[in-house]
Amino acid sequence: MALDSTFAPALLWEGLCEWYITLGSPRLDSLLARLEGMRGRLTRNGQLRLSWLQAVSALDWQRADAPLRQLVTATGGTYLDLREHANNALRLNRPREAIRILERIDLSAQGWDSLSTADYWSLLAKCQHVLGDYEAELRSYRRGLATGTRDYQLEFAGIRALAALGHFAELQQTLDEAVSRASGPHWIGWYYFQAGTELMYHVNRDSGLAVLRRGIANLRTRRVTRADLLDADVRGVLAYLVYYTGDWGGCAREWGTIRRPRSIQELPCPGWILAARRGDRALASRLLAANDSTLRGAGAQELVWATSAHARVAALLGDRETAMSYLRQAMAHLAFDMEGIVLHTDIDFDSLRDYPPFVEFLRPKG
Repeated sequence: MALDSTFAPALLWEGLCEWYITLGSPRLDSLLARLEGMRGRLTRNGQLRLSWLQAVSALDWQRADAPLRQLVTATGGTYLDLREHANNALRLNRPREAIRILERIDLSAQGWDSLSTADYWSLLAKCQHVLGDYEAELRSYRRGLATGTRDYQLEFAGIRALAALGHFAELQQTLDEAVSRASGPHWIGWYYFQAGTELMYHVNRDSGLAVLRRGIANLRTRRVTRADLLDADVRGVLAYLVYYTGDWGGCAREWGTIRRPRSIQELPCPGWILAARRGDRALASRLLAANDSTLRGAGAQELVWATSAHARVAALLGDRETAMSYLRQAMAHLAFDMEGIVLHTDIDFDSLRDYPPFVEFLRPKG
């Protein structure tokens, strides 16, 4: 690009890198605006990649599906294209389709590195978890380990599967190993969160609470004192852990220490959630309205999380129909590749567990 500012393929791949690093940013928006004006300088495949990138940057997984299908047909199925096609199918709550796409990838082909192979197994494991096949998820985790490379997504898969199956001894060992290798204290919190919430919903509440409390104790010995990005991440996940133990006041105190929250998704226990927990409908509604006003002109992600907040408050107040209306709006953009996993253990939606529209909503569609 320094040599030729009109070299569109380089700008496209810069945009792709920006997406993978940030999952959406003002810089990516600027790159996309430039790329749209240079669309005619791209090959047909480049134009398809641009269409896909425009769709995912807007969190529009449905619109992202068509260019991915065309790319896979045109390229014969490169790893990148098949991987994204599978991931997008999972985002649309079609885990069986995602597995069929992944099965087209030839793991014996030359040129694979261990990180890509571990990525393959962690994505397959997510699909299996959404389908409730925890034994298969555990097998995928173990095959991923055989690559010799571990990343946090693969660690999550093993912890989720072992917790859902109630394999306590192996879960303890896996959790301890993941914690010892964690690249940052916020990942430690999320490892404990995955283990604790899966245990709460698949085995028993007490075993899950015990793991969550161990995670809280561990994080408190690692607290970062600087009010920087890492500090916000660590305090945010700590607030989540406290919230899931049912200590609403403790969560509010932890949340209040986050001095530089980047977006609504870093606020696990704001005032409107606490008001809804107390059954104070009027206060929860006022706080939600005030929150919405601060988000006017915000980016797509912030607005989607605000919609999710409305769904949570409605569910906590027992208004299941309204909760489902907001949840459908939010999940159209939040996607099922990770949020679908979280939803089935999310305590804010406990009132919807036996509600037929909620059950049908979570049911895999393909």
